[in-house]
Amino acid sequence: MILASLVAAIGALKDNVAVIIGAMIIAPMLSPNVGFALSTVLSDKDLARKSIYFNALGIFIGFIMAFIIGFFVPVDPNIPSISIRSDLAVGSVVLAFASGVAGSLAFTMHYPPY
Repeated sequence: MILASLVAAIGALKDNVAVIIGAMIIAPMLSPNVGFALSTVLSDKDLARKSIYFNALGIFIGFIMAFIIGFFVPVDPNIPSISIRSDLAVGSVVLAFASGVAGSLAFTMHYPPY
């Protein structure tokens, strides 16, 4: 998570969307989210606790890294990759939700062998 946060910060400061997407790919947050979804389906309280813990830990580490990087590196809010991501609209939330559902389905779907 530390490295993913660092890569995302560099991508945002350099206005490089491909690097930001790369940071999303290397961030280890998919497994806790899928684990939490699985725990709700199976009613597995231990898995739910572990998933929530690791989700919270990943988010905490991401915020700490963002704070440290933001404290030491001057940030220009006029950089397009930063200004676009700081504008929150309903469409952005729907897009994030649909992307998460699609990613979870792709991660968990098992197709029959041919």
